[in-house]
Amino acid sequence: MGYSRNTYEKNLNLSSKSEKKRAGSLAWIGHEQLDYSWCKPPKLFIHRTDVDFNGFREYVFKKYVDAYAKMILRYVRTYINYIDNPSMLETFNCSKKNNVLKSLIAYSKYHGFYEEFRKRIKAYGVKWSRSSSIDAFFRIMSNSNNDVLKWYNKVIKILDNNTLSLYLKFALMSGIRKSEAINSFNVMVDLGNKGRINDYYNEEIETLEHFKYPKLFFRNTKNVFISMIPKDLIMEIVKCKPITYHVIGKRLQEEE
Repeated sequence: MGYSRNTYEKNLNLSSKSEKKRAGSLAWIGHEQLDYSWCKPPKLFIHRTDVDFNGFREYVFKKYVDAYAKMILRYVRTYINYIDNPSMLETFNCSKKNNVLKSLIAYSKYHGFYEEFRKRIKAYGVKWSRSSSIDAFFRIMSNSNNDVLKWYNKVIKILDNNTLSLYLKFALMSGIRKSEAINSFNVMVDLGNKGRINDYYNEEIETLEHFKYPKLFFRNTKNVFISMIPKDLIMEIVKCKPITYHVIGKRLQEEE
């Protein structure tokens, strides 16, 4: 079948227009502004002025021990704006980074946006810092306790309270945290008054068995299971009265 000149030119014009249309569509793709906002974590817009510090303070002191609660409150006050940009946490050393992150997580749980904050942490690639066991070992070995021992010897000489002196001696020998040392001390006093110190203290191996009281000595991490303490110190402690952190702190401040 043949084509006339007019038919050929007509078909050529249609083809040319079609090509231009397709070319225009392809050219637009290179200039098109794509919307990536869907993959960005939404801002939480937490500002220092929005924080209910009084309510949060009450919350953390009910939930955590005093020393830990104070740390959380201090870091939240200082770094509350990092909630919207947690990548700034990477500028801290490992220990501080973890503590600030724990504090902000506590705040997010208090205000009910923990899941949103957890997703934000993941979106920014923020991860917990963990030191290797070898690093931890060398850090302990290189740590000097000379200042602590000097302070201990100085305080023991000026304290006239036998109970506090025994507590400090016990804390030094056991090496456990001050809050755990207070709990352990008071458990010994209580059981001593009831004639049941052997429920806690194993005389055969001269060991306090903290694992029998998991609510007092077990945490999510760094649990304390036993402490090897000589019997003569235990027998002195059971004759004492219970102690509190407030009383210890007040008495030591009086001597400073």
